Amino acid sequence: MNTECGLVGIIGKEEINYKTVLESLIKLQHRGRESYGLSYITKEDNEKNKLHIEKHYGLINDKELSNETTTVFSKVWFGHVRYSTSGKKQNNNINNSFIDLTQPIAFTFSKYNDATFIYNGNIPMFIWEKLFINYPILKEYYNKNITLGIDINDSLLFIRLIILLKEEYTKNVYIKEEN
Repeated sequence: MNTECGLVGIIGKEEINYKTVLESLIKLQHRGRESYGLSYITKEDNEKNKLHIEKHYGLINDKELSNETTTVFSKVWFGHVRYSTSGKKQNNNINNSFIDLTQPIAFTFSKYNDATFIYNGNIPMFIWEKLFINYPILKEYYNKNITLGIDINDSLLFIRLIILLKEEYTKNVYIKEEN
C-alpha cells in the first residue's frame, strides 16, 4: 500500500504529552512512510491559543522531535503520516515544498485565529474544475502555482477554498448588516 495516509486527532479535557499521539501515529505508520507531522495548541501568557506544528521526513522517530514538542502538555493534538497521492514523493526541489505538503498544514483563518488542516483523501481534478467555474480565483491560484512549478495538492486547494468561502460569507454578512 502506498497511496494512503493516516490521521490522528486527540482533544481532551486534560492535557497530555506527545507520547499518546505519537503511539497512535506509529500504529498507523503502515499508512504513511514518507513523512509525518504533529500539531498542538498551547496557551500563551496572555491566555491566547498558539498553534505549533512540527514535520519530519521518513518514519516516525521521537528522537527527531524538538525539545518543545517533547516537553509540552496540551489538550489538543493532531498527527499525520503521509504517502503522496499528489505532490512530490521526495524532497528534490530547493523550496522544500515536499515538507510543506506534509500535514498538518497551518493557515491563518482570520486576523485572530490560526488553524491546522489535516485531510486524507484525493479529489479528482474534474471536481476541482467544477469548483473553478464558481470560484475563478481558486483556478487562478492553482494555475499560478503550477506555472511557477510549485507543488499544489487537494489540501492546499481546500485551504484556499475555505478562505474564499469565509471571505464570501463575511462580505455577505457585512452587506446585509449595512442594509
